[in-house]
Amino acid sequence: MKDRPDTQTRVSIPSNPVDASQSSPDTGDDDGPGSDLTWSVGAVSSRLDITPSTLRTWERRYDVGPSHRTQGGHRRYTERDIERVELVRRLVGRGVSAQDAARVARNLDHDELLSALADETQDRPTLGRAALVDALLAASTSGDGTRLRDVVGSVLDRNGFLDAWTNLLAPSLLRMSYESATGALPVEAERLATEVILETMLEIRSRGTRGPRPQVLLASGVDDTSCLPLVALGAALVDADIACRSVGPETDPWTVADLVEKLRPQVLIWWEQPAGTEEMLRRQLDRTGMNTFLLRGAPCWPKEVGLRFGFENPVVATDVAGAVRHVLDRVT
Repeated sequence: MKDRPDTQTRVSIPSNPVDASQSSPDTGDDDGPGSDLTWSVGAVSSRLDITPSTLRTWERRYDVGPSHRTQGGHRRYTERDIERVELVRRLVGRGVSAQDAARVARNLDHDELLSALADETQDRPTLGRAALVDALLAASTSGDGTRLRDVVGSVLDRNGFLDAWTNLLAPSLLRMSYESATGALPVEAERLATEVILETMLEIRSRGTRGPRPQVLLASGVDDTSCLPLVALGAALVDADIACRSVGPETDPWTVADLVEKLRPQVLIWWEQPAGTEEMLRRQLDRTGMNTFLLRGAPCWPKEVGLRFGFENPVVATDVAGAVRHVLDRVT
């Protein structure tokens, strides 16, 4: 996991703030010096080193976000809003749930907020990757599903899904698989952790089915527990604000081809494509003249994902992060 900057050091902002004097007036009280300036999501992301998707999640779920609205209807962060987000960031970094941290930040007045931030002047270390994996394994071994969800949720709130997958979820699943195979970890512990992680990923992925036309269609010939990297890929794309639709083995290949023609996604990711369907899909794409890009995926050891680009190219071994980059390069 990347090192985070000193919480007392303001990161330089690459984009200009918005002059609130040129937008609708604030309805709240004066935020003090600089209160005539407001900030976009991108500027706040750079300033506080928080991903835009995390900022939007905190706004949507916990009502910690921009309170100013421009004449054009765009929401912007005031300095007070940024202070509340900063307090949430620091509390989450100490292990407080995002929900509880947001509740604290929302209920403080300006003086109390500044005092709370001053009390946090000494950064408290956050758990590193090895310690997080140990914490997840310990919760799994004790059968503590609540603690499991807390560990996973705290990392998701702080860093977003892809970072959580790379630094916590995938290493934990790999280690548990090895220790379960050698008898060092009870099978029930691995099963519980897999259920919680899969449940979390499916919940994130389900948020991506918005609008009639998904950018990415994910189709799998096996159930979700047998294609965890594909589920992780779908969750990571949704976390990156890509509209996705997912179908499983209950959807036969001919129906998948019909969905491609109906939905016209920019990318089709077909996991373990059934034998004998390649020519059918090729004819379907040629006949309709669609520009849908085909990625054929399958498990790939020691990497997570093996990808074939289109019909002719060889397999490319990559991980979920690499697969995300390939997809993002092909969607607008």
